Amino acid sequence: MYFVLAWVGSMVYNTRMNDTITYTVTTPRVGLTQLTFANGYVLSIGAGTGHYASWLVGGRYDREGSQHIPTSYEVAVLDPNGSFIPLTSCDDVAGWQSLDTVQTILGKMERDNFNPKDLELFCE
Repeated sequence: MYFVLAWVGSMVYNTRMNDTITYTVTTPRVGLTQLTFANGYVLSIGAGTGHYASWLVGGRYDREGSQHIPTSYEVAVLDPNGSFIPLTSCDDVAGWQSLDTVQTILGKMERDNFNPKDLELFCE
């Protein structure tokens, strides 16, 4: 499943199979992006220093720099009350997740019939 993302101001439009899904996008701090859906659920995606994520710098794994390229991400899902949906059995956030995993979570969350139980322990 592939997504075409277009960032416009504080909104991102995800075009998939002739549907347009709209999220509110915020960046609470450097390296953290949060997509808030109309139903109040939030997908939080972290990359860089301070996150369970990895990156390439100059073609090798190294300390984060201005030219870093994320190779994995830290992800979390929050319900409308701000409580975490547990993605693993040992932590509320899931570290070192691939872009494919992030896209799969996004695909599940954008469904009209999204059920947060579908994501519990998803990253085990």
